[in-house]
Amino acid sequence: TRGDGRAKEDIREACLSKLDASVRRCLGDAWHASAFGSAASGLGLLGSSDLDVVVHHRQGGGGGAPQNGDDDPLRCLQRFRIAIEREGDEFELIEEVAGARVPILRLRFRGRLDIDVSCNNTAPLLNTA
Repeated sequence: TRGDGRAKEDIREACLSKLDASVRRCLGDAWHASAFGSAASGLGLLGSSDLDVVVHHRQGGGGGAPQNGDDDPLRCLQRFRIAIEREGDEFELIEEVAGARVPILRLRFRGRLDIDVSCNNTAPLLNTA
């Protein structure tokens, strides 16, 4: 129903906002969390799709260049995982897929929304309207 779609959109927006705030606290103000894929384009509202998110550094974002190897996807995700674990219980770590071509953290937000988080994998952002 339309109400269910709005509720799913609301939880996705809340999740992305929390992720973005966590990324900035952990990695600095020039870092952001951006959604991509079907959920980001609105198509995911029709089903029960997860939320795909990339943590990335924006050049000229006011925070300078990435520091301490944070541009390395594994290091970036490790730092982010530690920050998420310290921040409370809204995010649950489901799995850390470090050996994949594109390493990801699989998280669950408020027990309701599954999230796949990658780092500096910005190519999919170009395909998300």
